[in-house]
Amino acid sequence: MLLLLLFILCFFILIIIFCCKKIQTKTLSGYEILSISPARSVLNESSASFSSSKTTLKLIEIINNQILNEREIAIQVCAYLKGKEVINIVGGVMAVKRHSHNWLSFIQSSSSISWIPITNQTLFMSYSVCKGVSATTLLTLVDKGKVKYENPVSHYWPEFINSKTLSKSAIEQKSLITVQDAISHRGGLITEPSLLYILKYVFIKKNWKLFWKFGLSFVEKMESKWKSGTKAEYHKVVWSWIIGGIVEKVTGNEFSNVTQINIVEPLNKNNEMFIGRLPKEQLKRVCKLEIAKEMPIRCGIVSWFIGRIEQIFITKLGNSVIWSELCLPSSNGYFTASSLAKMYGALANGGFVENCQLISLKTVNELFYRVKYEKVVKSSDGEFARVTSGFIPWSCPELYGKNAEICVGHSGMGGCTAFCDPITGLSICVLKSAYEPISILHSSTSPDVVEICNVIRDGLLSS
Repeated sequence: MLLLLLFILCFFILIIIFCCKKIQTKTLSGYEILSISPARSVLNESSASFSSSKTTLKLIEIINNQILNEREIAIQVCAYLKGKEVINIVGGVMAVKRHSHNWLSFIQSSSSISWIPITNQTLFMSYSVCKGVSATTLLTLVDKGKVKYENPVSHYWPEFINSKTLSKSAIEQKSLITVQDAISHRGGLITEPSLLYILKYVFIKKNWKLFWKFGLSFVEKMESKWKSGTKAEYHKVVWSWIIGGIVEKVTGNEFSNVTQINIVEPLNKNNEMFIGRLPKEQLKRVCKLEIAKEMPIRCGIVSWFIGRIEQIFITKLGNSVIWSELCLPSSNGYFTASSLAKMYGALANGGFVENCQLISLKTVNELFYRVKYEKVVKSSDGEFARVTSGFIPWSCPELYGKNAEICVGHSGMGGCTAFCDPITGLSICVLKSAYEPISILHSSTSPDVVEICNVIRDGLLSS
């Protein structure tokens, strides 16, 4: 019996290795990508300064090298400084005309795929980068006086505390969770739904509304794992229904609609920002997640193997039509780099960007005051978590630079990022299609993205 199990295990390992090799063969070489679509600036020439033009040239060289070295396939880079767009670069290709749409379509040959240049209007699905847009959506409601961070979640969402399923002590503990703690990963609501439930609602019933209602009910029945505000742990997908439930109860509107009204339309970025619920006619604009031929860093054979398995399944999930139909404020946003850089450009510039006062100066100042001065707490790994109103609580000096402690933003699984620095007035967004496995990087911080962000900071802020 044991030998049979070992034989089956080896058989599946061989299949996965075969599929990994097939994935590698379907992607174009770096030379081929650059022959179709090298990195190029799409910034309006009238917006370019000497420092931004010089920085752009250096970025183009770096991005082309990243593509040439077969670590990147498609990339958008955009930056705003003091409310003005100063960098906008695109490069690489996206796959179209995939003839097979079944789960095993990743074993098809490159001859069944066509490659076209990406543009500044190409959409990227960037996983948890979405959390930053969702946090800004709630911030707009705070700015309008519809929500107060210090109020308990149950003040806006009475069903948040399900008295039928929770014990008396659990009810007391959950009633202390404020909006701020809930969205800053301090509320203790870290339990994720089982895979079976996700499969049931997403892949069997294929109904996003039922899945949304399930998620809200799941949060309502959940017990908090610690006293609110005393500890921080990253809330992954369940964060969708925590912030989503608050926004929905306050507005009486679907989350994606609130984002459209409060952020997309004021920024004049229609069809460039979607919190899930992607219209089918927009699917052709989405640059699918891909697997680059080279890993982001050197690794052993075991790590390589685990990383490839992660890449296979996570890219397949993110590229699926079902994923695009859901509404997950934590995980399934579709954006252009320009739209995210502009949103963060407003936050970095007192709420104002290109003739648009997205959020009042008072609300923006209060956001950064909390980030800088309110009490930090430790997570289980010993890192200190800030009060960030839904943006990532853990600062990342490697990515954000010397002002990391006051920067806000969010990176996504695979390597994409968007953030801003209110001290310098700089916002940066980098979106990419080559998925970099967390199992190898041990974070969402991509070495290629770090290199790009450092060049932007050095080029724009040193002059």
